[in-house]
Amino acid sequence: MSRLLAALCAGLFAVLPLAGCATDGRPPREAVEHFENGDRAYKAGNNSVAESEFAAAVSAAPDYAEAQLQLGYTRYRLKKYEEARRNFAHAAKLYGNNSTGQEATFWAGMCDYALGYDAEARAGLKAAQPHFRNAEASFSNAIRAGYTGNEVFAMRAWMRLSLNELGKAQSDFRRAIQYTSDPARKKEYQEAVDNINRAFGEPARIAEEKERAAQIDDARKAAPAVTDASQAFAKAKEYFDREQFGPCRVFCNRALELDPKHEDAAKLLKLAEEYDWAK
Repeated sequence: MSRLLAALCAGLFAVLPLAGCATDGRPPREAVEHFENGDRAYKAGNNSVAESEFAAAVSAAPDYAEAQLQLGYTRYRLKKYEEARRNFAHAAKLYGNNSTGQEATFWAGMCDYALGYDAEARAGLKAAQPHFRNAEASFSNAIRAGYTGNEVFAMRAWMRLSLNELGKAQSDFRRAIQYTSDPARKKEYQEAVDNINRAFGEPARIAEEKERAAQIDDARKAAPAVTDASQAFAKAKEYFDREQFGPCRVFCNRALELDPKHEDAAKLLKLAEEYDWAK
C-alpha cells in the first residue's frame, strides 16, 4: 500500500460522519431512544457504548436507516469490518441512490478494502483480491450513482491496481487528479499515471487511444438508427456502466435530440462529461 493510500485511509477514518436523516417515517420510540443514546456516546468517542446502543436501535427497528448507517460507522471505528459492511449495505438499500445512500455504498467498499488489506498482510495478495474486487464493485456503484466524494476515484484506482487492471486504474487516477484539491495527492496520482504508462508502454497506450476512437466512431454511426429517446438513453446507460464515456455521450446527445426534455439523459451526459478525462 502506498504512503498516500495509507494517509488517505487514515484521513477518512478520522472524519467518519454522523448519519444523515432517514427518509422514511419515524421508527418506534424505543429505537429512537437507543439511537439518541448511541449518538451521544459516538460524539464522545465512547465507541463500545455507541455500538451497543445503535445495535439495540436496529434490533428494535431493522429498517431504521440512520441507526444502520451509524452502527456501520461505529463498527468501522472499532475495526469490525465484516459487521460494518453489512450495516452499510443495509443502509444503502434503505437510502437508495440519494447522497446518503451513495455514502453508505462507499463505506461498504472501504470495509472490503480494510478486509483485503488485513488479508494481504496475513496471507498475501491472492487472499486479498476477493475483498479488493468487492471494494472495487462498491466504489463503482457509488460512482455510477454520481458520488465523487472521499477521493473515491483514487480508492477505486488503488483497488484496480491491486487487481492488475492497469488501464482502468490509470483512467481513475486521471479522474482523481481532476477531483482533488490537494497538491500532494495530485502529485502522487500523476506519479501513478506515469508509472502505469511505463508499465503499459507506448504501443499499448496508442492502441488504447485507437480503440477508444473506434468506439466513438461506431457509436456515431449507430446512433442515427435509434429513433426512440428511451432506447437511446438505454444504450447510453449501457456504455456508462462499461465506463465507455465517449459512446455514452453520443447516445445521450441522441436521446436529447429525440426528446430535448429527457432529464435523465441530460444528467447522464453531465456525469459522462465529468468522468471522461480523455474527452
